[in-house]
Amino acid sequence: MKILLLVFVLTTCFLFSCEDDEALQIRPVASLKLDIKLGQTKFDFPDSFKAFLEVVMIDNHGISSDLRGDSVVFVRQLSGNHRLQDNVEIPLDKKIIVSIRASFGEYNLLGRSDTIKISAGDNEARNIKIYLTTGNIIIEKPTLLSIGSKAAVVLANIVDVGTSNLTEYGFVWNTSEVTSIDDYLGTYAENSNHIGNYQTIIEDLTPGTTYYISAYAKNASDIVYSDQLSFSTNSSTDNIVLFTNNATGVGPYGATVAASFVDDGSRTITGKGLVWATYSNPDLGNNQGVSFEGAGANSFSSILSSLLDGASYFVRSYAETLEGDVYYGNEISFTTILLTSPEEVEGVLGEVLLHTAKINVSIRGDGGLAITSKGVVYGLTANPSIEDNDGMTDDGIGVADVVSNLTGLTDGVTYYARSYAINEKGVSYSDELSFTTLQLGGIGPGGGIIFVDGGDSGGMEVGAVYTEAIMQWGCATTPTGTVSATFGSGLTNTIAIVNFHNSLADYEGDPTQCSQVNDGSVAAKYCYEFSQNGYNDWFLPSRDELYLFISNLQAIGINDFSPDYQYASSTEVDAFNVKAFQVGVGDMETLKDNYFVVRPVRKF
Repeated sequence: MKILLLVFVLTTCFLFSCEDDEALQIRPVASLKLDIKLGQTKFDFPDSFKAFLEVVMIDNHGISSDLRGDSVVFVRQLSGNHRLQDNVEIPLDKKIIVSIRASFGEYNLLGRSDTIKISAGDNEARNIKIYLTTGNIIIEKPTLLSIGSKAAVVLANIVDVGTSNLTEYGFVWNTSEVTSIDDYLGTYAENSNHIGNYQTIIEDLTPGTTYYISAYAKNASDIVYSDQLSFSTNSSTDNIVLFTNNATGVGPYGATVAASFVDDGSRTITGKGLVWATYSNPDLGNNQGVSFEGAGANSFSSILSSLLDGASYFVRSYAETLEGDVYYGNEISFTTILLTSPEEVEGVLGEVLLHTAKINVSIRGDGGLAITSKGVVYGLTANPSIEDNDGMTDDGIGVADVVSNLTGLTDGVTYYARSYAINEKGVSYSDELSFTTLQLGGIGPGGGIIFVDGGDSGGMEVGAVYTEAIMQWGCATTPTGTVSATFGSGLTNTIAIVNFHNSLADYEGDPTQCSQVNDGSVAAKYCYEFSQNGYNDWFLPSRDELYLFISNLQAIGINDFSPDYQYASSTEVDAFNVKAFQVGVGDMETLKDNYFVVRPVRKF
């Protein structure tokens, strides 16, 4: 059974309706992708076809409401799969069902997914299987492929298995009309599910006799018979009947096909083999390939080589007799594996900083050829490519997912990027991403204000004004040993200050053990316990870090600093004093039990 792959991409923001008539709220959600697989029934879908796509929402009472319903077009990709990209708004924490309807000729097909729940933060690819069906078992009248005096080769086609898998399918035949599976002279049966063509050899027939044959298929609740085919075996026993088996080991450039003599007609076989071509009914005088497998009426097989990838081939077995007669077996067909450029290359934007960005690169398939290079191309204009870009990464070979690191970017600039993968067939790109790098004075990953640009190594951010707290530095009479004032020492200072105060016997509950004016607050502890945007690595800046965050932001016009308070650093002078900074005054030393403005900082 062939499988068609469809990709359905949902939007990155959804409307969520709260209960009790609360106002609508916007809740951002990561992009949700649904992979919809269609189980093919009878049809070889054209390169593009229209279908009706419907998405309904199911509430807790089982009542459905339409979210989307309109005609869409599916287009065949190089991989042979059909693809649609579209958008729809989905309310969060609700259940949806996706349905697809299509019509081909006399058949109206319907497929419906299982019920799917969409939850906040759900950004995993969903694999939705939708089986298109007419709802009934449909099986076509058998076709006679070849006939002799004592055997025949017949073929039938199961168009649709209905609403459940088949438990059995086959042929039933007799010398009188066949009306049921019990009304037989012989049967051929397979106890499994199947859709499409199947064929068999009917042996031990009587020469010069008329037979009636029906194909049948059954599932747990029904059995269906095709229209009957009647045929008469040859009276002469001279005819040869060959049976060509289905191809095995099909690759992009070759396959193996076996054949056997169902009836040799008591003739002397001087030559046998296979003939093949990309058109039907090849023969010894008109073919694109022929094999010679010697004399004799024994079974044989041939390796078909030097084939074209992605091409349909037709194959027949043949036998030559001593008298010069040529007999052909039934025709089989197969399609070699199509080699393509890499399949379904995707890029998902990760962390974006001042001069760097991360893009997660994934590749669904290698197109049948080894991937020799993969990564990201990026630039300042849309649609960057291997040939036209401002930068690119090369992250190795193979289909394994990689995180591509873009470095040397300019801060505050919008970039366009596409993931790529290359094999011998060519290059494939993902959909385009765009992102803007961070900049001094802008919002950092933790929601603070960026005040240090550290190049590709990152930077630093300080909590916005609303994160400010007014409190004491800590214990006013005992040294903690955090004397470093240098850039980069703030986190080490902070941890040491927190550990010191934690070592005291309930400093928060009994701060007077240090000084009568201590109130139990600790500036470093406030910063160390601060968390925002999922980051909990904040700390109280050292003296140099404190100076930088004030002076650098003032230099670009950000002046949200109070001139009435001193800003605390984590740099200690001695048992009683610490380094602080006051706007309009500058660097100073002041008592630990004073009240300071405290703002957490972090590195990224």
